Amino acid sequence: MKELTNLALDTATRLGASYADIRIIQTKYESVSAKNEKVSGIGRSDDEGFGVRALADGAWGYAASGLVAKSEIERVAAAAVDIARASATLKKTDVELAPEELHVDVWRTPYDKDPFSVPLETKIDLLLKINAEMTRVKDIKVASSHMRFKRELQFFANSDGSFIEQEILRSVAGYSA
Repeated sequence: MKELTNLALDTATRLGASYADIRIIQTKYESVSAKNEKVSGIGRSDDEGFGVRALADGAWGYAASGLVAKSEIERVAAAAVDIARASATLKKTDVELAPEELHVDVWRTPYDKDPFSVPLETKIDLLLKINAEMTRVKDIKVASSHMRFKRELQFFANSDGSFIEQEILRSVAGYSA
């Protein structure tokens, strides 16, 4: 990922940005739901994108894309600088950044077991067991349950040398009768 973040920062500074940063986000989703004794839905998807901010001629520019590829990163970084230069034509004063220390770090949501490593069949079996237990109650005719998981990988880098990698893992489960 550093190769891609460096490409954006190098492109922006080569084109005249006094500061630039990039954030690349990759997201993975999974959802499983069941109604009574049947699976009612399974969904899996992936998403990614990035944004580049550039400070040029004392003004901010921003551009983004949903395609994380070298040529697109170069194009978007250049667009962010162009937008900053266009914004500078209307500025009243230059943007001045506060001094900030360099940060290099990795942070991950703590968890005991990665839900994306649990087989789909295991998740379905658990939901069906939950529903079966709920429908054992005489007056319950409809039981439903679900699980949703999201993993977001974020990579932030700036032209001052900071690079931060972050993994955020979210899980939600529920049931109703």
